[in-house]
Amino acid sequence: MKLSIYLILVYIIFGSMTIDNGLYVYKTNYFYESIELNNNEFTYKSNFHFSNYETKGTFKIFNDSLILNSFQKTDIFDVYEKSNSKKNKLFFKVSRYDKTFFSYDLHLILDDNKEIVLKDQWDTTKIKRCDIKAFYIKDKNSFLSPIYSIKNKSSNFFIINFTGKRVFIDEVWLIKGNSIIPRSQNGIIQSYLLEKE
Repeated sequence: MKLSIYLILVYIIFGSMTIDNGLYVYKTNYFYESIELNNNEFTYKSNFHFSNYETKGTFKIFNDSLILNSFQKTDIFDVYEKSNSKKNKLFFKVSRYDKTFFSYDLHLILDDNKEIVLKDQWDTTKIKRCDIKAFYIKDKNSFLSPIYSIKNKSSNFFIINFTGKRVFIDEVWLIKGNSIIPRSQNGIIQSYLLEKE
């Protein structure tokens, strides 16, 4: 009986981590990442090269983990297809909803399932027409858009808009003392800490 009570007390004291409300930051000359915790809600910010974004949501603490969920559960990604007079070319005009541009890699999936990657694109990409069935975009912050399947084979001009914000769905970050160990957008635990300011 004494052992059971002892184990319960140890779990209560050490098994459930807490972390203070406040701003937790990691920054270098070229990269900034922060999360502000405030009464079970968070604001996440990231700046890398010329890209920056902010995401808000809720968090909960479970053992030594911070579990994050965005208010927005899916990234907004819209594609408008049309045809223009230059039938021998394909055009991809990419921007955020606020009409700002960013550097991106365009991944074209051909009818035979081969993939062509056009790196470091900006605004509108123009290429010789080829038989593609789908495409997706990756920005320099590793944001990966959903795969878009082309609806009309006669389309050759694609206007692509998206928010480019990071989305958290039950994403688990680690609590280490009074610091936070984040994950990258592709789920890898990072080697740096977000320190409380």
